[in-house]
Amino acid sequence: MVPFDVSETMLVGAAAEISEAYDVPVVAVVGDFRQHLDKIPTEGHRLVIFLGGTIGNLAPSERARFLSDLATTMDGDDWLLIGTDLEKDVDRPCSCL
Repeated sequence: MVPFDVSETMLVGAAAEISEAYDVPVVAVVGDFRQHLDKIPTEGHRLVIFLGGTIGNLAPSERARFLSDLATTMDGDDWLLIGTDLEKDVDRPCSCL
């Protein structure tokens, strides 16, 4: 299991808890998904999971670039699961960017 996130503090704690609770090896990778996809290991058959509403917060060009960059890290045996959020009012302030 390879969790990937920008928050090193959160990753270290979560990786330790998951590893201990399920007795599985966990290698946490710190990075920004818009810049550091090359840090994610590519060995074996993978299920890449991108959860949450983050993708909806990206401009269409940023979204296309991210998906294209992600596709270049994957091969024909990999799977992709993307979670999305409900459509939001465009006038609603976003504190996530």
